[in-house]
Amino acid sequence: MKLQKLESIRGFAAIYVLLGHLIGAYNKTSYFSIAFRFGQEAVMLFFLLSGFVIYYSSNKYQIKSFKNYFIRRIRRIYPLFICTLFLSYVFASLTAGNFILIDKFNLIGNLLMLQDFSTGKPGIWFNPFLENLPLWSLSYEWWFYMMFFPIDTFFPNKFQKYTVIGISITGYVTYFTYSNQVSIILMYFVIWWSGVELAKEYCQKAKVTFSGQKLTIITLALFCLLLLFQVMTYKGKLYFGIHPILELRHFFMALILIILGIAWQNLSFFGFKYTIGWFCIFAPISYGIYILHIPIMISFNIFKAINHSVLEIILSLALTLLLAYLLEVKLQKKINKFSAKFIV
Repeated sequence: MKLQKLESIRGFAAIYVLLGHLIGAYNKTSYFSIAFRFGQEAVMLFFLLSGFVIYYSSNKYQIKSFKNYFIRRIRRIYPLFICTLFLSYVFASLTAGNFILIDKFNLIGNLLMLQDFSTGKPGIWFNPFLENLPLWSLSYEWWFYMMFFPIDTFFPNKFQKYTVIGISITGYVTYFTYSNQVSIILMYFVIWWSGVELAKEYCQKAKVTFSGQKLTIITLALFCLLLLFQVMTYKGKLYFGIHPILELRHFFMALILIILGIAWQNLSFFGFKYTIGWFCIFAPISYGIYILHIPIMISFNIFKAINHSVLEIILSLALTLLLAYLLEVKLQKKINKFSAKFIV
């Protein structure tokens, strides 16, 4: 059984990221666009949701076999991801008017889930394929999935959170000593695992409390202080969307989201139904929306043209929703059916 509020939040986050890119490209100077400049923060919401859902589903289905877990994860991430890589190439070639050359080494890095955006962080090994920047977060998600299973399976429950804290502290120290892709993924693991801790308490009590999440809140707050130290001692020029402020934004938003989420729950989610609630209609295609909208917008020249017709914008949105539906609903259903024979 899916949790309806989480579905609504997932749909909201996907639409927010899409609108943020669209409105930002259409009119970057308007005051209205300012409200949609926090796509990076929306990704932290995805991380928290992902950690929650992975634990919730693993607990529900009692998945103890790595084979079963791996098949479930790979069928969820890779089919749409590979389709998006292919469509990105098709759209880029159509826009260029010929078959474009691709960086094969970078493509391999993406297929190995090692991509991130080097314009925002140092030490990045591979950029997202053909400038499809939202793909950066998939590498984090994938490796969070891979780390979750051994920790959840082989570590006693009471030691799991401390193990993750240790992993992320190691990531922090090594990343700010020698910036690299592995270290930053390890550093961010504690954000994703915060979603796991939320799910653990929810599965026990059917609610989440400040007292139950005390260690999670304190941990994220301490990471914010560590990252604030990096900002204050940084020798270069500081920019809001670039290292080291970017990492501070991510951790601070994760902390705020958890605090606001628990507070809103204590208010019985007053107003949720009429604000975020209706975004549940986009939840079944949220992953598709998130990874497909950039190559489609590029193909419509949304980012380069100064003036965009209403028709161009409508067509790009319609094509995004259509392809997301065909891939995440229709194709994914067939993939799930085919792969079910390999799951015991």
